[in-house]
Parts: sequence; C-alpha cells; structure tokens
Amino acid sequence: MAFDQYLKDVKKKLWTGVAREHAYRPVLKTLLQSLESGILATNEPRRTSAGAPDCIVACGGVRRATSKPGNSVAACERPSVPSS
Repeated sequence: MAFDQYLKDVKKKLWTGVAREHAYRPVLKTLLQSLESGILATNEPRRTSAGAPDCIVACGGVRRATSKPGNSVAACERPSVPSS
C-alpha cells in the first residue's frame, strides 16, 4: 500500500465524523505490513511486560510494542520459540 492510499483511507474514515481510534488501525496495519515482506502487525495483542500495547509490529524475530500514540518503543523483546 502506498502512503498516499493510506492517507486517502484515513481521510475517508475521518470524514464520516463517527470514526474513533480503533477505526484507523486496520488501515495502519495494512500500511505497515506492505512496507516489507515479513512484517506482521497485530492490533490489541495480549499484555506484555510493558503493559497493554495497542499494536505490536514484528519483523526479523523482534517485536516492538507501542502502548500510546506518541510514545516511542514501549517494549522490545524476542518472541519465545516453542520447543519441539
């Protein structure tokens, strides 16, 4: 997804006059995952040691969680790999 398409989609939701924070997250998830193969964005993931993040973006075995807009990285941890 190109950034201009992301902005168009956000504006469509904004113009409805009823969109709240969660209405914009699917469009952001699509944008993030389109930036590079292997990126996985999860909206409202389970709690972490850093608290309850709004979104987690995983790429290359590292997860970055953000708990509030405007915050930089709230947590950065390696996902656990289940043993066989």
